[in-house]
Amino acid sequence: MNLREVKLKSGKIVTIERFEMTFTYDGLLLGKPDKELNNIIIQSIKDNHKDSNFLLILEDAFISEEQLKPFIFSATLTSKPIDKTNDFSALDIVWFGDDIKNLSISELVKNIKKFNWSELAQDFEY
Repeated sequence: MNLREVKLKSGKIVTIERFEMTFTYDGLLLGKPDKELNNIIIQSIKDNHKDSNFLLILEDAFISEEQLKPFIFSATLTSKPIDKTNDFSALDIVWFGDDIKNLSISELVKNIKKFNWSELAQDFEY
């Protein structure tokens, strides 16, 4: 495996094509996190990915009822095609995290909850 290849919890081997990390409450100058702001953040993520198939993982996304975890991670992953008549499969994944100390990008992606690649990813041709 190369440095960008990761084996997911499901056993699926994927390649990390893109990885981003942002602060969940970046730009919040006044006030504090609450349910309304969290809903706006989550809806914004959905709106930003409306033209692609993606998985938004909200399980374990909250520190408390009022506060999301401090980091938003986003990755585009590719793998072998689901249908062999295509060239590759791809999926964008977005999840929240709270610890980045001593973790590589590969380790962050490896720790994503188990999901069914064949049901969520989409096949493409070059």
